[in-house]
Amino acid sequence: PIGEKNLPEVNTIINSLFDSGNYHMIKLTKPDGEVIAERSINEVKIDTVPSWFVKSIEIDSPKGTSKIMKGWNIVATLSVTSSPSYAYELLYRNILRLASFLLGIFILLLAIMLVSLRAILKPLKRTQKQAEAIGLRELEIQEDIPEAPEVKAVVIAMNNMVTHLKSIFSLQAKCFEKLRKQLYKDDITGLSNHRYFIMRMDTLCEIKNEFIYGALFSIALNE
Repeated sequence: PIGEKNLPEVNTIINSLFDSGNYHMIKLTKPDGEVIAERSINEVKIDTVPSWFVKSIEIDSPKGTSKIMKGWNIVATLSVTSSPSYAYELLYRNILRLASFLLGIFILLLAIMLVSLRAILKPLKRTQKQAEAIGLRELEIQEDIPEAPEVKAVVIAMNNMVTHLKSIFSLQAKCFEKLRKQLYKDDITGLSNHRYFIMRMDTLCEIKNEFIYGALFSIALNE
C-alpha cells in the first residue's frame, strides 16, 4: 500500500505528469475514496480565447480512471481529467471562421441586392426624366426596355403615351399651319393678305425703343 513515506515521490510524479501534459485534474485515491495526492486548476485560462467565451460555454472534459494493482489487490485509483483549453480554442476559432464566412456572404448578398436595386431603379429614373420632358413638350422614347415585368410594363406604357402625344402634337401643328395660311395668305396669289399686313403694322407700332423711318403706300385693287 501507498504509505506516508511514499507521498513525496507520488506528489513529484503527479506534478511532473500535470506540468508536462494538458490536464485539468490528476487525482490519486485509496480504495475507500481517501485522496492521496491531487493536482488541478480551478479556472480555465486561455490566452487566445476571451474569458467571457469560456464562461458562457461549458465543455465537459474527458475523464479516465485506472486501477493500480498489487497482485490481486487494488491499492489506489488514478483519475485523470483532460483540460478543455484545446476544445475551447478550437471551438472559438471555428466560430470566428463561421462568423467571417457569414459576414462575407452577407456583404456579397448586400452588394448583389444593391446592384439589382440600382438596375431596377435606373429605368424608373429614366421614366421620371421622360415624364418631366413631356411637361416641357420634349417627347422622348426609351430605347432600353428593362427585363423586370412590372417596370417593363411602366416603360412600355410611357412610350405608348409619348407616341400618342407625338401624333396629337403633329396633327395640331398641321392644323395650326393650315389655319395660319388661311388667315394670313391669299388663296389665289399665295401672298400675305390684308390681315397679315395689319398685324405686322400693329407689331411695328408697339416697338418703343426704336424710331422707324419710312413711307407707306397702300393700293386697293377692286375685283
